[in-house]
Amino acid sequence: MKIIKKPTQKDLVKVGKSLTGFELGRRLSNGVVGLNLIENPTYAKLGITALALIGAAAYAGPQKAVVQAALVGMAAQQGGSLLTEKLRTSIERNPDASKVEGFFYDVAGLNGACGCPGNGFPTNQFLGAPEVAGIINMEFNKGENHYEAMGA
Repeated sequence: MKIIKKPTQKDLVKVGKSLTGFELGRRLSNGVVGLNLIENPTYAKLGITALALIGAAAYAGPQKAVVQAALVGMAAQQGGSLLTEKLRTSIERNPDASKVEGFFYDVAGLNGACGCPGNGFPTNQFLGAPEVAGIINMEFNKGENHYEAMGA
């Protein structure tokens, strides 16, 4: 039995549509959670995950592969977010981790893109420059300078 074949243009288009649907679903689900329709974001994420999985299993309409990929993307984003949040509160990160431990921290979402613990956004501790942290605070807090309020 042959498990790998030379991909055709039709195969590539199909995979591209699925990837687009998946990514669109992920991003849309973040927007829905951001609307704060439910006070508790954990319940919103659980609801989106469950409804998206049920919807993906039940959908039989046009563009089935794309719609299912979008719904699975929604479930993956919100379910993955819940899992990462739970892992961050359950696992104490070792700051002197070996490469193997670091690998597992990355798998669990405990390392950010910068290699720092938490949500991946650098802080004063990792930047070493309070001025830069002030700029980041202003940028993420819609122009309000929370850095000055901290006594800097």
